[in-house]
Amino acid sequence: MAKYNITYSCGHEGTVQLLGKSEERERKIKYYEEFGLCTECYKKQKQEENAKLGFLIGGSVADTLSEKGEIQICLSFAGDTLPHKEEIKALGYRWTAVDASQMAYMRKPDMGWVKVVPYEHLEEEKEKAFAIGAKEAEMISDRELANQKERYQEMLSEQRIYKRNLRKKAPQDTSENREKQQMYEEKLRSLCPVEPDVIRGKYWNEKVYGKAGRYSIYPDSKRFEISDEEATALKKYLSDRAEYRKTKKKMEEEGFVVPAWA
Repeated sequence: MAKYNITYSCGHEGTVQLLGKSEERERKIKYYEEFGLCTECYKKQKQEENAKLGFLIGGSVADTLSEKGEIQICLSFAGDTLPHKEEIKALGYRWTAVDASQMAYMRKPDMGWVKVVPYEHLEEEKEKAFAIGAKEAEMISDRELANQKERYQEMLSEQRIYKRNLRKKAPQDTSENREKQQMYEEKLRSLCPVEPDVIRGKYWNEKVYGKAGRYSIYPDSKRFEISDEEATALKKYLSDRAEYRKTKKKMEEEGFVVPAWA
């Protein structure tokens, strides 16, 4: 490895570390001088490109089912995301590889703000993205659209296999299992979470800040002070919902039928 002082195509100077044979190094130096940009100019160019592109939300069919056998959509923001960074984080997105498969063979995979959601929640998640100013990205090409349709059909096939295997695990129709089914349903009814009025119809990051007498939350990314009673109600709501989801998962794992209303 050797260091070289070069002048980028933007006119600024910099130092790069290069590996390989001398002719390969010379080729890279020539590329930097003819087409390369210094760090600041490259950053500025990307910001201009992103601003021109706009603030976009797009998605693709994930290549795995969820633990519940759901078809999943990998949503990601693109373009002018920097001014919306905190809003994006509040919606539950994280900075990671846009295409997880790239992690296996690329040293620097394409990064972005990503969230994987069940297909049934797609429209709801898109509405949340639109609410912070994003516009829906269009498919790049007919080929990409065809690839997405093909992947969706593959996931449908996987889902059918999942459901078939789940039915094979279904418990026998005995009085004991019928009682257990009823017990699970009664537990779900007792835990069925109802959103407290303070967050109903709003996006909430599920966090309560502060202490007694000074609690606050951020519904729709805006600070809102709440009473101690409201804070207690929100914490109970989160606890009940977690137990509710745990009970549903246990029912599914044991092969019992989760009621349609649950």
